[in-house]
Amino acid sequence: MQIIKNLPRILILASLVLVLGLLFFYFYFIKADIIRLRSYLKNEIKKSDIILFFPDWEKNDILALDGFPVITSKENHYINLYGFNRLFIIKNTKRYNNKSIPIKNEMLLNRKLGKGIYSIEEFRLYGFNLTEQIEKFRVSIEVDDKKSSCPFDNGVYKCGTMGWQYVGKATVDVDGQQAECIWAHPMGGKKIIIEADLPVTISGDFVFYRALASTSGFDPSKPEVITKIFINDQQVLSSTTSRNREWIKEKFSFKNPKPSRLRIEIFTTQEYKNHFCFNLEAM
Repeated sequence: MQIIKNLPRILILASLVLVLGLLFFYFYFIKADIIRLRSYLKNEIKKSDIILFFPDWEKNDILALDGFPVITSKENHYINLYGFNRLFIIKNTKRYNNKSIPIKNEMLLNRKLGKGIYSIEEFRLYGFNLTEQIEKFRVSIEVDDKKSSCPFDNGVYKCGTMGWQYVGKATVDVDGQQAECIWAHPMGGKKIIIEADLPVTISGDFVFYRALASTSGFDPSKPEVITKIFINDQQVLSSTTSRNREWIKEKFSFKNPKPSRLRIEIFTTQEYKNHFCFNLEAM
C-alpha cells in the first residue's frame, strides 16, 4: 500500500535518474570528446594549416569547431588544398566510415590519433604547386625547330586563334570529379613548351598529375599525348597519356644539382579532342 502511495514519487525519481544518466552519457562520451578535440586543435593548429571534417553535414560538430580553419567537401569536386602546409582530416567515426576522400593533392602522413569518437590524421602537403605560378611562365610553340611565343592575355597564354588553343588555369571534369589544373590542349604537329623558374626552397621531390578531361574524345585509334619534363635541361620524365578516364600520378626526384629550371613539352602528331590538363607539385 505504501509503495502504491509513493509510486508517483518513485516514477519522478526514476525519470530524474534516467535524465541525469542520459546527460552524463552525452557529456562524457560525446560532449567531452568535442571539448578534448577543441583543446587539442587549439594547441596544434598553425596559420598555414587546414582542417577537413567528415561528415560535413554533422552541424553540431561543425558549429563546435567554429573559429578553426575548417573546410567541407563539395559533391563531385576535388578539394583544393594548394597553399597550405598541413592537413588535419577529422572524422566522426559514429557518423562517417567512408575511406574515400576527394583529395587529389599528394600528402605525407605525419601521425594518427583519436579523441573519443573522433579520429585525426595529420598530413604534410607539398609546398610548391605549378598552378599558382602561371603568370610567371614562358610559353611558346615549336614547329620544325622554330619557336614562337604565346602572348599572355587575360590570364592565359594564347597559342592560336581557336578558343581552346591556350595554356592557363582551368577547372575540368575528370571521371565525374571537378579539379583545378593547367589546360594545355596539344595541337597536331606542334610542340607546346612551358618554361618556369623553380623556387630555391624545393627539395627535389616532384609529383606530376595528368589527365584527359571528360569532354575529350576517347577514340583509342587516335594518337596519344606525349609529355616530357626537363629539370635544369635534363630530361627526368617522359609519359604518354592514353584514353583513360582518370588522373594519372607519377613521382620523380631531382636533387643534385639543386633544381632551378623547369621545362615541360606537350606534343601529339594529329589534331584531336585532347582536352589535356596537368599539374606539378614539389616538396
